[in-house]
Amino acid sequence: MNFDKFKYIPNKDLSHIDSIIYYEELKKSFINDLKTNEKYKAYFSKYDPTSIESFILQYAESKIHLIQCYTVYLDKENHDKEYVYKEDTLEKFNMIKQKKLWDMQLLWRAEKIKIKEIDVSYDFQFWGDNIEACPFLSPITEEEVEVLKEYLKQNELEFIYFSNTDLWQMHSEMIRKDDDTGEITLYPLFYRMYDERLNTGDLKNLPDIRGQKELHYLILNSEKRNKIYQTEMLKNPPPPYVPTPKKESLYLNVDKIMEYANLYEKDPHFVELAKIHCEDIKEIASNNNEWDFAYLQKAVKLLGEADIPVYMQPNANWRLALIKCAQQYKNEVIIKEIDNVFEEYKMFAEMKISSGKSLEELMEEKKTYFLRKIAEPSIFNGREIAGEPRDYNF
Repeated sequence: MNFDKFKYIPNKDLSHIDSIIYYEELKKSFINDLKTNEKYKAYFSKYDPTSIESFILQYAESKIHLIQCYTVYLDKENHDKEYVYKEDTLEKFNMIKQKKLWDMQLLWRAEKIKIKEIDVSYDFQFWGDNIEACPFLSPITEEEVEVLKEYLKQNELEFIYFSNTDLWQMHSEMIRKDDDTGEITLYPLFYRMYDERLNTGDLKNLPDIRGQKELHYLILNSEKRNKIYQTEMLKNPPPPYVPTPKKESLYLNVDKIMEYANLYEKDPHFVELAKIHCEDIKEIASNNNEWDFAYLQKAVKLLGEADIPVYMQPNANWRLALIKCAQQYKNEVIIKEIDNVFEEYKMFAEMKISSGKSLEELMEEKKTYFLRKIAEPSIFNGREIAGEPRDYNF
């Protein structure tokens, strides 16, 4: 299909920042259409209403992804080189930001510092999810970039097996505790190397004063709720359980993407992109349902395009060795790109340009972040039970 008339392609003369704004506004228009257009109501009415908003957001983000990367999906041979490496380089660069945020979290929990953008510990998870726009991190240094390069050169399998960004800011004893056995724990290996090279390891030993305060209020609220519940149960025992029909939840998966695209997308270019994207996913899934097989398949593909010698370790499990070879090649490509990303980062910092949403928008989003929405009422209730104001001044 010819994509010359694909209506979503932005003007080539747009600056980087204008391009970001363009896609953000486009996503908003998709979301607004999905929420307000009458033609979708019959489709959504078949599903659990509580699942619709999440589906709308995910579908809109999926559309933006396909639009931004349409040339990649049309030219599958260069998919990894043109898209995956670019995205992975930025992801690895952001590991430095995640570590800087983590260290600030430890200091904040120990009440060594105050951060005006942080009210409760769950806010760190929010800023970890929005690490590109986190406004209170100190500038990234040459030394930190060199630590990241050194880490990449070690070809750690963590890049394959540790990809859950939710763990970057998750605070618990399992994360903070050192493992004397040398086994990989939930504490990211990059954090360990950063600590060793830049002498920040002692921060893990700081007391979690703030976290204990939050826990105190959460326990007070929980105890009161339990007492109220038990009293109500004695007065008014619940009626026997009678199951009621419940509508299916609407989740974004390959089948739903294609079903929705075929039903409602009028632009044939987008339908074609969705088809290519979904076929790629189904191809991987159909080969083998085991999680590791997908990495093995990807490793073979990456090594097939390697233009430098890549050596396999002797006396190693061939599957693991193959994956490590691919990671070695991939890391070397990323290392070459890290400097470009760093230069762009410094340029944007000097010009005081941030990507995506404004700080005001993010601060409003933070108030409705799901973890905060769960914890805040309980903490405030606990404060009230203790005879204290319903606020975060504790």
